[in-house]
Amino acid sequence: MRNSKLKLVIFLFTFLFFSCSSPKFELIKEFQKEYKFNGMKFIDSTNGYIIGVNNGVNKSALLLKTIDGGDNWTEIPLDLKSNLFKIFFLDKNYGWILGTDKLLSTSNGGESWNKIDLVESQINNLQFNTDKIGWASADSGKILYTYDGGKNWIIKYNLNKISRREFENDNNLKRDVHNLFFLNKDTGWVIGESIVVETNDGGNNWRIIGTNREKNYGNIVYFFNKDTGLVSIHGYSPILITNYTHPFNQINRAFLKTNNGGKDWYYSRVEWSQDNGVSYLNSEPFFLNKELGWAIGMCCTILQTEDGGDSWRNFGWQSDHGIDEFISLYIKNENYGIFITNHSIFKLYK
Repeated sequence: MRNSKLKLVIFLFTFLFFSCSSPKFELIKEFQKEYKFNGMKFIDSTNGYIIGVNNGVNKSALLLKTIDGGDNWTEIPLDLKSNLFKIFFLDKNYGWILGTDKLLSTSNGGESWNKIDLVESQINNLQFNTDKIGWASADSGKILYTYDGGKNWIIKYNLNKISRREFENDNNLKRDVHNLFFLNKDTGWVIGESIVVETNDGGNNWRIIGTNREKNYGNIVYFFNKDTGLVSIHGYSPILITNYTHPFNQINRAFLKTNNGGKDWYYSRVEWSQDNGVSYLNSEPFFLNKELGWAIGMCCTILQTEDGGDSWRNFGWQSDHGIDEFISLYIKNENYGIFITNHSIFKLYK
C-alpha cells in the first residue's frame, strides 16, 4: 500500500510539473559553427553522447561525451572522416554509431570504438535487440539484418519487391525506408515514404499495415507494445489506411496512432496556431511513462503529450540564438531535460 501511494505521489508531481506551465530554456554551451550535431543518446542519467560532423578542414567525425548529466561535454577523438548521424545503445556497455560509410561499435560503454566498413550504402537507421542481433533500414527500400553485432548484414526484406497487388494496385507509392522500431527480436515495424509494414517472426514475413499515396509519412515509428503505436506524418493528404478517422478539416504535421496493431488509425490532436505551428519531427518521442512524452522538430517545434500521444500541445520557442531546428531530446526526470540544436546544447526546466 505504501509503495502504491508513493507511486501515485510521484505521478501526480510529474503531471503537475510538466502540465501547469511552459518549460524554461537555458543555453548550456554553444559550439563553433563548423560543428553540426545530428543526434544525442544518454545511456543513463549521467552518461551521454552527441554525434555529428566537424565541417572544418578535415570534415571529421564528431563525438562528444558527458559524465555529469549534460552540464559539461568533452570531445572524443576518433581519427575518422565521416558524418555520424545515428546512435543506439542497447545497455550501458553495447552501443553503435552509424556514419556515412562506417559503423562504430563499442562493448565497454564507449571507452573504445571499433570501426566497421559498411558495404551497403544509404543506411539511415539502426537498432539492436541483443549484442549480436540488429536491424538497419536503407533509403533504397531495403531492411537489413545482422547476426554478429554489425560486422555482416543481409537483406531481410525489400519494399521494392512488394507486388503491385499487395500494394493495393498502386505501383506509384514510394517505398524508400525512413525508420524502423523493434520491440524485441521478433516484433518490429518499418516506416517508409508511403508505407508502414510489420513483422512478428523476426523478419521472415511482413505485412502492410498502412499506405499513403501522397508519400507524406514522416521519419518516426514508435510502439509502446504490439498493439499501441505512433507514426509521424506531415502535410494535408488523405491517408489510405483501413478505417482511419480524420476528425479535422486541416491537419498540420503530427502523428497517427493505433490501439489495435495497425488495423485502425486515427490522427492525434495537436494544439497549434498560425504563429506556432507544428513542423517536421526529427526524432522519436521520448516518454517518461506511458502517458507523458515529448517530441521535437524543425521550426523550434516542441510537442508534449499527457495521454500517450492521443493529443499534443506545441510549446514552440523563439530563440535569440538563430535556431531553426531541434535535433534530439532527453528528459532526465520530472524537473530537467536536455535538447540539442545544430551546434548548441540547451536545458529545459520548470
